Amino acid sequence: MDLLGPDATSWVAAAGADRRLREQGHSDLRREGWVLPQTEFLPYADDSAQPRPYDDLPPLDDSLPPPR
Repeated sequence: MDLLGPDATSWVAAAGADRRLREQGHSDLRREGWVLPQTEFLPYADDSAQPRPYDDLPPLDDSLPPPR
């Protein structure tokens, strides 16, 4: 697949610079079976332009130590 370049560094640079290219690459990778669902990250998905402070992010399941 030559969509994003010859190596990982080129892929990251190209995808980071062009949203349409990033979406096309994701679509192609999904079609080829290289994309797996990552539902544990859904609480962090946010398309707003305003970044959220760390304290406002929900913890990932099992990411905190057990209570004592």
